[in-house]
Amino acid sequence: MKRLVFLVPLVLGSCADLFSTNVTLTDDKTAQVKVAFNIAGQCNDHQTIMDDTGTTTWNETPTVADGVLQQCTIDAQWDGDLLSLAKLHDDAVDKCASDGDPTAHCDPKKLDLEMSFTITGASFVAGAQKLTRDQLITLTARATTGGAVMFELDKSTALPLALDADPGVKGEFHAAYLTGGKLHVTAVAHIVLSGADVRRLQEQSPRGTLIVDLSSHLEGSIDAHL
Repeated sequence: MKRLVFLVPLVLGSCADLFSTNVTLTDDKTAQVKVAFNIAGQCNDHQTIMDDTGTTTWNETPTVADGVLQQCTIDAQWDGDLLSLAKLHDDAVDKCASDGDPTAHCDPKKLDLEMSFTITGASFVAGAQKLTRDQLITLTARATTGGAVMFELDKSTALPLALDADPGVKGEFHAAYLTGGKLHVTAVAHIVLSGADVRRLQEQSPRGTLIVDLSSHLEGSIDAHL
């Protein structure tokens, strides 16, 4: 009888190891950082607008010679939500929960989240017209989340550009994951257009937009017991 008593914990320990597993969840997304502003008139606009994508502020400075616009310098900032973590959060909750117990198999809060990004393209559009980066006189762009830098690029940056998220960006992603919310991003851009391009673009639309195309891969792993 004494031998049987000592064997029971060993059998239970083996079963616990046998029914443990590592669950991997993934979510691949594409997104666009869009910084839009007015290009009508003589490049002297200063506005802040709010819409369903966020808040955009811009300031324009003209360079004029003999009454003709030569260059238009635009400094703009966009604040808004870029990526949703709802799917990854919901998938983790679904894997961990059972019979009304949200942590029956695992704790969703303990998901080990990794991520990578790729900038796949960048361009300036107005209506049907599109300018590639090499057609711009100057371009610099930077995106941050919670103060941590997601990406930086300029006119000469080779694309596509693969990026690894730094610890600050990972922290912001994890915070958004815990609530099943969205990643808030601030993007700033400095653009210089030629006067000729401004006049040509104005024929298409009074509004121009810098678009940075992103793809992201999110992957999380969590230990679960079945």
